[in-house]
Amino acid sequence: MLYLLAGLADLILALLHVLVAVLGGEAYIFLRAGKVMAAADVAGEIWPALLTLVIATIFLAWSLICFWTAFKDKYGRALRVLVALIGGVFVLRGSALFFEFFELTLFSDGESPVFRDFAFSALALVIGALHLYAVVRNQRMIASS
Repeated sequence: MLYLLAGLADLILALLHVLVAVLGGEAYIFLRAGKVMAAADVAGEIWPALLTLVIATIFLAWSLICFWTAFKDKYGRALRVLVALIGGVFVLRGSALFFEFFELTLFSDGESPVFRDFAFSALALVIGALHLYAVVRNQRMIASS
């Protein structure tokens, strides 16, 4: 069940990034991708959408890994390691929360963090913890059986 929730979180992030690539300009600014990406998108350049779709593809792959781990035991150990690594990436992204809280970071545009930055970082920490907890709980269930 936890792998399903983790996979669903990854899938939602993938879909969000596809939506941002479709919406463009203001969506990039809202999600803090930077004014450079927003300006390039408004100018008709394709690289912001391509970069965003690559990120969406990565989230989709992570989602599929979680779903596969939830339903198939084949390659179980290797997949659990991958899910743990994915969780680690989210925790690293979420650790920006501490730098944001103590105002030790600026964004690419030179702006200080705003509320949504804290929310995005906290969400990354939660999603990372979900991935890691799914792996730990699964290991306990395997050990006890």
